[in-house]
Amino acid sequence: MVALLFCGFVGWKITHPPLTPEQQIRANMNGLTRAVRNTSPRAIIGYLAPEFKWNKTSRDEAERLIREASISATQVEVTRTAEKIEVRGESATATGDFTIRYRLLQESKNVPAHSSSGQYVVTWQKQADGNWKIAQIDGGPDAPNPAISDSLF
Repeated sequence: MVALLFCGFVGWKITHPPLTPEQQIRANMNGLTRAVRNTSPRAIIGYLAPEFKWNKTSRDEAERLIREASISATQVEVTRTAEKIEVRGESATATGDFTIRYRLLQESKNVPAHSSSGQYVVTWQKQADGNWKIAQIDGGPDAPNPAISDSLF
């Protein structure tokens, strides 16, 4: 029985090689996008490195803003296009264009969805455990400003 389990494990490892850093980051970007769509603050915050910065906002303040936005937003749609990932050793940068649309819970369904679009720069840092976490997020000129309370992200 032990030999069968060992052979199965070895076979799985052979057919499932580890992801490259670029693949890991792309998977994390997709997971982050799902977390934003699902307005899941715990999942979103799980992608943030301890040293995370968002424009000039600290991690603690960003966590507060994410929780508030998750409570007030519904019907969130996120699209990312023209994405490019560049890995440099223990850090990486993901850049591209984004559009986010959402409604606030207190608004009537007749009110058009809020929309924001622009360019993003996400800096990833490889952690001691081998996972990639977001160290910094910067947006382009149309990126939402974290100081605006009704902005989603």
